[in-house]
Amino acid sequence: MQLAAATMDDWRALLPARLARSTSPSAGDQLCVRHYSFDKDAIVKLPAISEHAICVVVGRTSEFSIDDGHRWKRRIYQPGEGSLIPAGTAVSFRVIGSAAVAHLYLSGAWFDAIRFCGYSCQRSFDACA
Repeated sequence: MQLAAATMDDWRALLPARLARSTSPSAGDQLCVRHYSFDKDAIVKLPAISEHAICVVVGRTSEFSIDDGHRWKRRIYQPGEGSLIPAGTAVSFRVIGSAAVAHLYLSGAWFDAIRFCGYSCQRSFDACA
């Protein structure tokens, strides 16, 4: 898979949200956590990025309308629920009302190394040692 040229920092610049908290990623970090408070009724269109993103609703129930490429689907997320956005996947959604969401970004290369180690594949990765 060819990884996207955009990064989590590009998403930060495009999100119609206030960054409430963040770890400070530096070159070579394998993960980063950011907590966003989305603007009311925000419409979000994000390019594919090179990291995997796990997005989890925090604080209170939140409603989203998600573009699956064919139609918009409404979904209510309880605190602690969320979704995985694989690296290389563009995202479009609309926040119904407001929402607070934590994003956990995982390096695509690191995640692949862990996945192969977990399945006892014969590939050699430093992370498996």
